[in-house]
Parts: sequence; C-alpha cells; structure tokens
Amino acid sequence: MSTLEIVEVGPRDGLQNEDAVLDVTARVAYIEALAAAGLRRIEAVSFVHPARVPQMAGAEAVMAAVPRPDGVRYSGLVLNRRGLERAVTTGVDEINMVVVATDTFSAKNQGMTTAEAIRATAGIAAAARDAGLLVTLTVGAAFGCPFEGEVRPERVTDIVRQCTEAGVNEVALADTIGVAVPRDVRTLAGAVRSVTGAPLRCHFHNTRNTGYANALAAIEAGVTVLDASSGGIGGCPFAPAATGNIATEDLLYALGRSGIGTGIDMAALLAASAFVEQRLGHANPALLGRAGMFPALRSSLVSGGGVVPRSGSADRVYDTLRQGILDGTYAQGARLGEADLADSLGVSRTPVREALRRLGSEGLLATLPNKGARVRTWTAGELGDIFDLRALLEGHAAARAATRVTEADLGFMNDLVSRMEAATGEGVSPDIDLITELNGAFHGAIVTASGNSLLPELMNSLIHVPVVSHTYRLYSAARMRQSMRQHRELLDAVTAGDPAWAEAVMRVHVLSARPVLVGAANGAERAAREP
Repeated sequence: MSTLEIVEVGPRDGLQNEDAVLDVTARVAYIEALAAAGLRRIEAVSFVHPARVPQMAGAEAVMAAVPRPDGVRYSGLVLNRRGLERAVTTGVDEINMVVVATDTFSAKNQGMTTAEAIRATAGIAAAARDAGLLVTLTVGAAFGCPFEGEVRPERVTDIVRQCTEAGVNEVALADTIGVAVPRDVRTLAGAVRSVTGAPLRCHFHNTRNTGYANALAAIEAGVTVLDASSGGIGGCPFAPAATGNIATEDLLYALGRSGIGTGIDMAALLAASAFVEQRLGHANPALLGRAGMFPALRSSLVSGGGVVPRSGSADRVYDTLRQGILDGTYAQGARLGEADLADSLGVSRTPVREALRRLGSEGLLATLPNKGARVRTWTAGELGDIFDLRALLEGHAAARAATRVTEADLGFMNDLVSRMEAATGEGVSPDIDLITELNGAFHGAIVTASGNSLLPELMNSLIHVPVVSHTYRLYSAARMRQSMRQHRELLDAVTAGDPAWAEAVMRVHVLSARPVLVGAANGAERAAREP
C-alpha cells in the first residue's frame, strides 16, 4: 500500500472524554488547524444531547463557523432521528452512527439493545441517504466489552451484514476499550470481509499499548482507512478506564517510516496538537511531540513538550528565564543547571524543572537529562528557515487582515507606525528597545486582525527567538528608516483592503531582514571555526 486515508476524530471522539469543555471558538480553531495540516476527513461534532456529553454542546455553532476548503469533509456522530435532523441542517458531509456489539454496553451508551440499535440505524441510514449524506457505521466494542468480556467475531459480522444491507456506505471496527492485539485485528477484518464489500475502516484505542501494532496489522489485512486523534486525546465516557485514541502524529510517523503516504503535514499537525494540549491544560498522551521526529524536522522548529502542567512558582521562573534568554543575560550555548538556578532564584528545583521543560517546548532551550538545559544556539541555516516561515505566516496574516480589519485596529496600528517613524527620524538617536517593542506590537496587531486564533501562538515561537527579537540592533540608520517605510506601506495596503498588496509588502518586509540576521550568524560561525 502506498497511501492511506486518516479520519481525524480529535474534535469529537477526542474532546468528548476530556474534563475541560472547550468553547466553540477553540473547537473551530482546532478544526481549522487540522484542516490546514492536510487532514481531509474530520469528525467535527456530535449531535448527541448535550446533557449526556456536555463537551459536544454547540454542534450547530461549530459547523456554522468551520472553514470549508476544497476536499475537506466533515462528519458528525448521530445516534437517533433527532440527531439526524440536526445534522442535516448544519451541512455536514457525512454522518457516523454507532452500534455497540453487546447489549449491556449498548444500553449504557445509547439506551437500547444492540438489535434495537440495528433497526434504528437502518431507518436513519435511509433518511440520511435521501438527504444526500454519506453514511458510516462504527461497530463499538467490536473486539471486547468492559461489561460482557469477549465478543465473538460472528456477533460483529452479523451486525455488519444487517447494517450494510440497510445501506451503510462504510464500516468501522472499533476497539473501544483497547483490548485487541494484531491477531484479533486480522481475524475480525477477514471475517467482516466475508460478509460485505463495503469499505472497511478501523478505530483503535491505545489503552494497553497495542493500538499502533493493531493499526499496522489492519493495513496488512487490507484496511485502507484508519481513525486517529491528534495528540492521542479521547476515550469513551461510557466505558470504564477507556483511554485515548491512537495519536494521529504517532500513527503518521509509523506510516511514514513504513513507506505509506497520507498527504498530511507533520509540522502543522504537531502545531494543532500543541494548540489543543494548551486548551485542555494537560500534556497530550502522544509521544512524538515529546520525542521529536527522526530524522528531525528541518530547522527543528517543531519540538516536544507542549504544555507543561505548572505552578505559580514555575510561571515566575519561566518569565525570569525567558526574559534573560531574550535580553542576552543567558547567552546562546550557555548551560543552565537546575540546582544553580534554584539557588539563585530562591525556589525548589521542581518549578525550575517545569520552567525549563516549557522553554524547551518553545525551542529556546535544549533540555539535558538530569542536567538542566542549554540555551539554544541558532545556526545561519535555521535562521534562514525561520525567516522563510515568518514570511509565509505573516504574509498570510496580512492578507487576511486586509479583509477583516476594523477601524479600531487601524487606529491602533497607525499610532504604532507613527511612533516608530518618530523614533527613527533624521537626527534622532534611536531607542532600540522602544522600536523593538513597537515593531513587535505592530506585527502582533496584524496577526490579531487576521482573525486566525492559531497564528499568535505559531508566530510567538518564531518572532521571539533572541537574535530575531533584536534585529534592529544590527540595522544601519538608513536600513531602519527603510523598515519604517515598509511598515507604513503595509498599513496603507491593509487600510485599502487589498490582500494581495498587503501579503506582498509583508513578505518583502520580513525577508529583507533575512540577509542581515543570517549574515551575522554566518560571521559568528566562521569566527568560531577560526583558530
């Protein structure tokens, strides 16, 4: 197999079992990030009553706000007629229904027996097809039940046969509580293949650390579609001790190393996972975000760690260390020992360790096992990559801002540009710290005006690399005034509502700083090599 389709279930199956309840804005931003990463089938919402699963409330509002790029299909979970009626009004592309393989679990999950669920599925499937929707079926607890134990393959094949005869377009076999092993996957996939020619999908949880082995076994058995959840979040709220789905990024790594393509951008996917990790307030179960790619992603801009649970002391230590890195108190390459930092800051080693891990996740430090960390040294090549990424992201932000900016935004930006022009005028001794601050605020205002809630976090890791944050210290007076003229032209383009002009000016502005910073880094590298 050379390619495989992944159904991203994080926004629904992932979030439904989390303690934190994300608002509509955060859920839409999460979905937008996943689509931007190249995922083309996304389970976005659930049309289950919010009293049963409050994490999924507001399905209509989510679907009204999600982006609709070409080729992206959104699905929603539907368990009854009322759910279908809601789904039809929202413009989902497909519905996913569930029949649980055992009566006990089915009663807890849906309030009906398995046989009743099959009959309901048949009626809903017919109505959904009449509405022009693709209909998929997930057989829950297909490999084992937390209440009744082992599930016979014949039980599953009977469910599949009845539902596909009723017109279901695709079947998913779900290891809801993560008990299967590869032999079980091969056996059940083969049995199901004997009763239906419908496309076969698999849905694995990694509860007992067999999820990824099961996914690869499913592929060997001829399965061409797999469910996964970015970050590995999720689980079933009605199944005891049901942990998260297999993580999309960890699965993607295994597939890539196996020569199987997916069309998904790993760096963008990791950014989406980091976003939801921050919103949930705990570390994702996924491992790739912590271990990193092998070989490393070019420029090492995507690093592990994500959001680290932290105390107030850790926040204070983080703020102190981060400022010291940015202002040069801690030079590039400097070693930061946990014990020394704890003594100098008057805290225990625990908040220091948390702060170092957080700074490591931002790419400002390279953590050293049991030895603290070392301030990141940025090579000329990495800085070049940073400016290329900045040009892409900030160009995108400027184009969006030109179509969304408000009068208040424009007034704020004009004030910033005017103050920068005054601070760099002829005969004025420039206050570099003030100019750097105003410049950061202006770029931040453009990003905010773009309306893309992910961009501020993505840009933060690029703009605040220490040497980049001090760009103006390397500029001549003439070069600095040229930068100010670019700011003014960019503001004019945004004010005129011309996205193409705004994007072009922003890209030129960002890339014009590239040779200055990269040249300085090249000079430092040459000096370091000289005897």
